[in-house]
Amino acid sequence: MSRKFSQMETPEQQYARRNAGHLAQIANRQASRSEREAERHQMDVDVYGRQGRDYSDPQAADRAAKTRDKHLSRAARLRDDAARQERLATPPKKPKRRWL
Repeated sequence: MSRKFSQMETPEQQYARRNAGHLAQIANRQASRSEREAERHQMDVDVYGRQGRDYSDPQAADRAAKTRDKHLSRAARLRDDAARQERLATPPKKPKRRWL
């Protein structure tokens, strides 16, 4: 039985499917790095954000909070990208056989 033209993949789709697993791993690694960096900036927010201490610095705490939020949003974006790549890596389901 032959395949229909609409069921055939283009060379670009084949290339994307072959490399999707590797790209998902890269995105997950980058997301982990961003999350670790966000944790580091969270520590700065915790330390410098304490009011009434000798080392309190609200401006530094605000800068660290903005940087932390930037890293967290980047990590979430990378995780979404990795999930999309993993979905792309799975082969499509074969269509059901139909009579006529």
